[in-house]
Amino acid sequence: WLKARSKEYNISEENYIVKKEKISIETLDDYIKKQNLKRIDLLKIDTQGYEDKVLEGAIDNLKNQKVGAVITEIMFDNVYSRYLSFSDIEKHLLPNNFRMVGIDLANNNLFSGLVFFADVYYLNKKFHDI
Repeated sequence: WLKARSKEYNISEENYIVKKEKISIETLDDYIKKQNLKRIDLLKIDTQGYEDKVLEGAIDNLKNQKVGAVITEIMFDNVYSRYLSFSDIEKHLLPNNFRMVGIDLANNNLFSGLVFFADVYYLNKKFHDI
């Protein structure tokens, strides 16, 4: 992505990056525990190829049926250094009582006629009559 974007703007890859920062990351399981949340109705994940890592960090709450629905983006192209398949996402969701119920392709306007990414909807069967 960086190589293509810097070439598009005729800037070297080194000069395209303005600043790098180290950040701390907290798992959703830790955040939910710290905030004393009883349940998450909707978990929206759009992390440019790291959706599986977000789900791994929420695995205790997924297993304990504390998440009602998940919407996650899935990429169908290698725009980022990481891109996932449905199985990469579903290995965390299907064993924990989730079922895919929809795919939204509405926001695919980067390339005319090409499906680039989609939002995929999963519902926890415990909370929804599906």
